[in-house]
Amino acid sequence: MKKTLIIIRHGKAESFGIVAEDYARTLVPDGVKEAKYTGTALRKAGLVPDLYLASAAPRAFYTLRFIALELGADPESVIGDKELYSARKETLLQTIRNFPEEVACAALCGHNPEISDLIPLLAEDTGRLPFLNTADAVVIELPENAAWQDAGAENGIMKHFFSQPKRRIS
Repeated sequence: MKKTLIIIRHGKAESFGIVAEDYARTLVPDGVKEAKYTGTALRKAGLVPDLYLASAAPRAFYTLRFIALELGADPESVIGDKELYSARKETLLQTIRNFPEEVACAALCGHNPEISDLIPLLAEDTGRLPFLNTADAVVIELPENAAWQDAGAENGIMKHFFSQPKRRIS
C-alpha cells in the first residue's frame, strides 16, 4: 500500500504579545478561512487522511481540526501532541517513521521553520520544494512499497502543493 503524507503549516494566528506565551497563540478569523480553504482543496484532490496529527499548540491543532471538518472527518479524530510544538525536523521525521503501517494517508500539522524543513528530508528536490506559508500543504508520496519506517531513507515525490490565494482571504 502506497503511503501518502500531507504536511501542513498552521493557519494565520494571533500576533506575538496578544497572549502571554507563543504556545497559546490561536487562529484568527483569516486563519480559520485558510484552514477551510486547504481542507476544501485536499477534498477536491481526493485526499482523506486515516491519521490526523498536529502540534498541540492551539493554532496548529485547530488548523487541522478545521481541515478534518472540510474533509468530512470527525474533528475529534485530530490528535494533538505537545512534543510537536518545539520538535526539530529530525523529531518530526521520527514521528512519521512511527506511524502505524495500516495508515495509508496521514496529515501532520506544525510550525515553521521545522515543518517546512521536513519537506526536503522526504521529497526529491526538483527545485520546486516550497517553504510553507500559513495553512499551505504539501502532499508527498513515499516510494512504492515503502513503509512509514522508511520515510526519508529514499526520497518520495511531491504530488501536490496547496497554497493560499495571493491576496488575503478576508
